[in-house]
Amino acid sequence: MPDTCGICRDDLVDDVKTLDCAHAFHSGCIDSWTVRVARCPFCRAHVDGAGIVDHVRAGVIMDEDSIIEYIVANTVSHTDVVALVNKNNLSSVGLMRVVDSGCSGVDVMALICAGLFNVTDIVWIIFSEKISIDDISILLERGTITLNDLERIVSVYVSYFTKHNVASGIADAPTIRTPEWYAFLLEFLPMNEPHDAIPLVYSIIGLIGTRLA
Repeated sequence: MPDTCGICRDDLVDDVKTLDCAHAFHSGCIDSWTVRVARCPFCRAHVDGAGIVDHVRAGVIMDEDSIIEYIVANTVSHTDVVALVNKNNLSSVGLMRVVDSGCSGVDVMALICAGLFNVTDIVWIIFSEKISIDDISILLERGTITLNDLERIVSVYVSYFTKHNVASGIADAPTIRTPEWYAFLLEFLPMNEPHDAIPLVYSIIGLIGTRLA
């Protein structure tokens, strides 16, 4: 065991905590560290301990920015996130900041199914490709979103493609939303264009067309 704490650099004389990875620190130092990042400062091994809800309850984390920073930096269960929202420690705006951060440690689909987002937020989450087409299909089955909600997303892309002349002929598509309309879109959408969202649009159009058929 080293003679000094790797965080404060003082001697390790007493109040020492040794992690599962065998690295040792002063208890106060490593506890303060893991409030922000639940990993060993040396080897990055995960540090088990109090979850974020316990930190908030104990008053260690108080402000929303710190809560968001912790969630983004660590793997936090969706049940803990739900608890934070229910206790008014995390606002709907703060929750969207977490989702927009693109952090992989939060199960966005589980949060949607827990009822934490309104339809407008869900549409934005889909638009931002934060969930898969299979997840979108599940949300349709549950009645969380409707075909009209998905059509809003498609309409945005159709307007973009038309405005920027990305898909020649798309402006001639029928105006009534029918399976034929979506088949028309699939014919004219330029799959070879370097636009990241096009595969998503194809999938959504295919899903809507199937439901309308």
